Amino acid sequence: MGFWNNIFGNKPSVAIIGCGWIGKPLAEKLIELGYSVNGSTTRVEKKEKLEKLGLENVFVGKFTPQWQGDDLSAVLDVDVLVIDFPPGKDSDENYHVLQMQELTKYLKEKTKVIYTSSTSIYPELGKTVYEDDIKTIEDTAHRKIAKAEFYLRNTLKEKLTILRCGGLTGWDRNLAKYFAGKSNLEGTNIPVNLVHGQDVVKAIVAVIAQNAFGEVFNVVAPMHPDKKSFYTNLCEKSGLPAPSFSDIVQDPKFKIVNSDKIQKQLSFTFDFPDPAFFTYNS
Repeated sequence: MGFWNNIFGNKPSVAIIGCGWIGKPLAEKLIELGYSVNGSTTRVEKKEKLEKLGLENVFVGKFTPQWQGDDLSAVLDVDVLVIDFPPGKDSDENYHVLQMQELTKYLKEKTKVIYTSSTSIYPELGKTVYEDDIKTIEDTAHRKIAKAEFYLRNTLKEKLTILRCGGLTGWDRNLAKYFAGKSNLEGTNIPVNLVHGQDVVKAIVAVIAQNAFGEVFNVVAPMHPDKKSFYTNLCEKSGLPAPSFSDIVQDPKFKIVNSDKIQKQLSFTFDFPDPAFFTYNS
């Protein structure tokens, strides 16, 4: 509780575009800490539920890539905007950056932005990767996200912080169900790069509370167990049949995403530093 108890002082107003798996618990935590929070949802039926949580204004709509929905002007008149929606699996390479271009039309001059990105932006080069490794779009493995990142960085400059999150898990997202009983899986010794949802919420709050903008941070659990041991143990703990892995030794493609920067620069500690001990509620 010490981390949360140390967040005090004048609190900026916040809007969250995308009150989903991360955005909703983020809104709840910010409200608990005394922040004024606006939020968006793509579905009308979720609006009342979000309002009951204590959000000041809930707006309905989505970027297609143009904004379609409620008037954004008033609800985005905030100090900090959190952008938390994915590019979409079926969208073309430029769709997500077009969404960002549309979104920035509504930003106020005062507004600072947190963009939740992904460690999928890093190519698998068989080494540890760091925030500064991405210097051009050609350095990346996920051009949809990379184009959005580079557009936002060039447009917002020191008013933007990017959080490159590892594979999102924890809470009701137990990855065991995707691997249980599978056979002859590859990548036995590949390290996992995962993060618990609770730590992503904590990282976003840390950036807001410390006014840590103009940065890029990896948000990934510091421990990286290998794929075989992690998923075998997770399935066993979840009461599901363990997967089996191929005995064929290959030269696997992998990366280890380093998260030292956020820990050192923001004095940030992960509540769940080791994926082997992540907790789940289902």
